[in-house]
Formats: sequence, C-alpha cells, structure tokens
Amino acid sequence: MTLQWRKMLRFALTASTAAGFQRQYFARNIVRHFSMNDYRGPMQDRVEVALHEAFSPTFMEVINESHGRIEDESHFKAIVVSDSFEGQGVLARHRQVNSAIAGPTGKLPFHSLTIVAKTAAQWEQDSSVSPSPQCAGGDGSGLKR
Repeated sequence: MTLQWRKMLRFALTASTAAGFQRQYFARNIVRHFSMNDYRGPMQDRVEVALHEAFSPTFMEVINESHGRIEDESHFKAIVVSDSFEGQGVLARHRQVNSAIAGPTGKLPFHSLTIVAKTAAQWEQDSSVSPSPQCAGGDGSGLKR
C-alpha cells in the first residue's frame, strides 16, 4: 500500500464528517487512485495537505487541470467544503483558500487556481461544480518552484 493510498484512506476514515461525505470522497479517490492517466505530483500533494490542515474539510478534492503536460502542475481546481466558511462571503472564502496555499509569500506557487468553497449545508443543497474557465494565457512553465 503506497503512502498516498494510506493518507487517502486515513483521511476518508477519520474525517469528522457525515458518513455520506466520507463515502463520496472515498469513492472519488478510489477511482482516481486506479486511473492510469491520473498524475499526482508534489504540488498537488502540497495543496491537499495545506487545505486539509487549514480547513479540516468535510469534503475536499484537488484536481490538476494543467493543459500542457500534466506534470507541469500549473493549473488546479480546489473544491473545499468546510464549516469554517460559515458566515463568510465568497470573496472571503477565496482569500482564505489562497492564503492557505500561498503561505507567507502571498503568491501561489503555480499559474492558476479555480476555487469552489462551500459550507457543508450549501454542499448538501447543491454539490454541482461548474467547469473551470479556459486559461487566458501562459502555461505556468516560467514559474520557479
């Protein structure tokens, strides 16, 4: 069992969430784990750890949407469902997610981030996620990592 698989299993079983959220997270990631085309690089792992530590989400998914070589890890979509967003507007939630990933530098370590940040009640009411907008330019390849 790989370290990634153990982390995923531990998160799915220990998250303090309703059983439905656990099953949904677990089911999505089992499919992703066994997908031959699914590349999980160090940046994606870093984003997932940062979001999990910052928000203790009831549901979380980070998707690598890089349009060049997927190994570039230049474009991500973060779906975060957490009670810590309660009472906050969309802009405040997005700022929190950006801050959690950017850290003390204040800059994202990749080119593009699409954010979906909802409370558990909002997610239960509507768990649909819109497609990310098409990149307007740049592939993030000039970023220093």
